[in-house]
Amino acid sequence: MARKEYLTPEERTRFDNPPQLLSDQKGLFLQIPGWASAYLKTLQTPTTQVGFLLQLGYFRVVSRFFLSNRFIQADINYIVNGIMVDPNQIHFTDYFRTTYFRHQEEILSNDRRSSNGSEFSFSCKQ
Repeated sequence: MARKEYLTPEERTRFDNPPQLLSDQKGLFLQIPGWASAYLKTLQTPTTQVGFLLQLGYFRVVSRFFLSNRFIQADINYIVNGIMVDPNQIHFTDYFRTTYFRHQEEILSNDRRSSNGSEFSFSCKQ
């Protein structure tokens, strides 16, 4: 039996990848709630710090998580500059699955509670 395709190839690509944020929307990555700021201080490497902030930012925009090989370089650069870490120390090959899932759990258990029902609404590049 043939499989029904619900998404066009373009829609599938947009679904599988992080949103293309406009430059004024990237500030969301550095609008860090208190719980996330405290958690961020416990992270030991620049890679895990940047990875966590990317996961948090993308989740707050589209309520999804993305694999590190899908992270957008411009977003990585924005966070690296914003938290002032050496870009040469960012190696997402070292962003292990266990860390990735631990960050997701932290975000899921905290972000919904701290948003107080407020939703983020952004128009992203299509």
